[in-house]
Amino acid sequence: MMNMKVGERMAIYVVPSADETAAPLASLNVPFCWTGAGEVRLTLPGGEVSIAEPLAWQQRERIIIKLTQPEDVLRACMSLKTSIGRSSTALFSVRKAGVGPSSKSCKIRVSVKWALLDTGTFEQREHIITVPRSVLVQRDDGQLLAPRWLLQKTFVKRFGREPAGFGDAVWPLRDTVENLFSELLAAAEDLKREQAERSALLAVEREERRANAAIAKARAEAEQSRLDDEKARSEERRAKRMAALETVKVAYIEWDDWVKKNKSLNKITKRAENCYIKISGSRVYILCIDGREVVKQRHNVRYQLDEASLPSTTQ
Repeated sequence: MMNMKVGERMAIYVVPSADETAAPLASLNVPFCWTGAGEVRLTLPGGEVSIAEPLAWQQRERIIIKLTQPEDVLRACMSLKTSIGRSSTALFSVRKAGVGPSSKSCKIRVSVKWALLDTGTFEQREHIITVPRSVLVQRDDGQLLAPRWLLQKTFVKRFGREPAGFGDAVWPLRDTVENLFSELLAAAEDLKREQAERSALLAVEREERRANAAIAKARAEAEQSRLDDEKARSEERRAKRMAALETVKVAYIEWDDWVKKNKSLNKITKRAENCYIKISGSRVYILCIDGREVVKQRHNVRYQLDEASLPSTTQ
């Protein structure tokens, strides 16, 4: 009796992202068990099938496969169909070739592909073998089918080695796999469409932000240009006014500043020497030798003219 390790189920999910916590949009749950012969037996609607044991499964009790794109779903569907076709339970077309030695057996004609070891090529041959009637499957159209395990066992016993193949595998339930994946495919297509729409919307929003940023930048540059022009005109007017004022050189000039310290105002007297001053109404413009310009009220300054700069007088 074949030793089988019972698994839980294979779950194939369509999820919106690679996020492990993302809720699946659709799922396909398939109970399975390990046959112990390098194959996994899946229980699908309509019957059981075997597939070659995927190495990545490592005989875990629960297999989870997450897919995000329609292409992933189609590849998974094709992979499952291909795996079924390569399993020991895959069926191959044969032709009846006569009665067997008993009522429970019959002869069948099988097209076999053999590897020619000396040339490294392949050769197709037909063989007639005797098999139990009970293991053959007859389709509605009358076509006889024989399982791979039976053909392999028979030819290994007769020729001492396995053939390279028996033609294209047939599985009566194989097309139903597409129906099992239909909900997954629909969910993946909806997801891809939503992602495309979201990407298009984000692209429009990015373009709007870019356009708004360009408009804001142009406005800011125009405003800055206006301010720069206004400042230049103001400085030009001021320069003309300052140039029209009489310039006087002083030996020194003092003024008072008030600074806040410990919640009270303290007067500090400051002094500049060997500088020029310009007087305009109540304002005094102090032009320091280090290039600074200080503006003070006329009543708040005290200065001494530089005698050397005064015009000489004759007694």
